[in-house]
Amino acid sequence: MNFYSMNIAGCERKLPICPVDETLSIGAFVIIGDSELSNACAVALLKLAPEYDYLLTAEAKGMPLVHDIARLHGDKKYFVAR
Repeated sequence: MNFYSMNIAGCERKLPICPVDETLSIGAFVIIGDSELSNACAVALLKLAPEYDYLLTAEAKGMPLVHDIARLHGDKKYFVAR
């Protein structure tokens, strides 16, 4: 299997290369189950984010990231859209 090496928020990851069609392949980025990466991304995003009233994510891959952002920011609640 081929991999694409990438530094994401200070974390080195090897993304597996997945074909989309005959001419296009992508590096598969999965944050679910990678608590180190989720936390590092949350720290980096909080440095860039403006003040907000609520956090909202789709019930999908964004959930661990929004959970970490809320935890780091001290938010007691965030919202998940189904």
